Amino acid sequence: MLRRVILVRRKLEDESGYNIFQSTTEMMLDKAKVPGWTKANVIEISGNTRRDRKIIEKELKDGRIDLVHFTNQDDSWLIPKKIEIPIAISVHNLFDFSPSTLDAGDIPILLGKRNPSSKYLKFMENCRIGLERSDLLICSTRMTAEIASELFPNNTNSLVRIPVDSDFWNTENDKIDRDFSENFDISEKLLLVSVGDSSRMFRQNFIDSVIDSLPSEIKKQIFLIKIGIQKLSKYQILAAYFNAEAMLYPGISTGFQNPPLEAMAVGCRVIASSLPNHDEILPEACLLQPSDVDSWKEEIINLYDDWVKSGKVTMFRDEELISFSRKYNYDAQGIKLANAYNSTIT
Repeated sequence: MLRRVILVRRKLEDESGYNIFQSTTEMMLDKAKVPGWTKANVIEISGNTRRDRKIIEKELKDGRIDLVHFTNQDDSWLIPKKIEIPIAISVHNLFDFSPSTLDAGDIPILLGKRNPSSKYLKFMENCRIGLERSDLLICSTRMTAEIASELFPNNTNSLVRIPVDSDFWNTENDKIDRDFSENFDISEKLLLVSVGDSSRMFRQNFIDSVIDSLPSEIKKQIFLIKIGIQKLSKYQILAAYFNAEAMLYPGISTGFQNPPLEAMAVGCRVIASSLPNHDEILPEACLLQPSDVDSWKEEIINLYDDWVKSGKVTMFRDEELISFSRKYNYDAQGIKLANAYNSTIT
């Protein structure tokens, strides 16, 4: 017999930030990747507090519901005070509840809001109360799960990663632009990609420092696409991973999407820092000290030498990396989500 879960989420506008929690959870249920569970309904938060509370309370009166899953921790304040149905909440990070500073070697990265407004403090307190009312906190990183255990010791928490959509991120996707290099005018260039905007956590300046340190004959043959700073469609990003020699990712990941795993699913080599949350997921061979310019420089020189030896064509896709990424696809994480859901059933 299938158990029934109601999802409470906001309108899905894109696949960034919090929306990725909402969309991937719903996708796993829609694709029947969560054994023993099915989606009963979706309550879409409108922003009208009174209306949203009434709809939630009405849905919770349905005796056929086994679980309610709030897919955004920022909506936890909407959880009714008295409720008999188990409540699960997706938790992306808890830095605003427990601010900290991460030492990236060259720069400190501040995690969590400093000096929040009184309005935001009140909002956080309401969220804290909602989180305490829940039966299950579904955390996307081990770091978040550890912080959750400290802040909410009476709650159960489970680790369920943001899954990689291997139906999209794969070498057989017929949407891959096979003429990507020609269309971007980068033929005869060694293509590297990075991901992230200009905020400190992505450490784009470090990538610039590494590239600048390369010998001039190598540097002039490198073409770097900064995904996030340069605006690419999802299909262009897929093609970029497919055509790149490697992804450079010196920044941190706070628990949303995991671009390194998406790149690996397409067989693209990844060079990442040994910072959270890469140190939880990626193979050790992919990790470098975050501020060791010489180590990063050496890796790129090795890539360049291999590229030249191959006749300046993109290397064959790495099947080991593709296989590794499957540990984080919908099938694998769907089973973990089912186990988490099952923990709420007495």
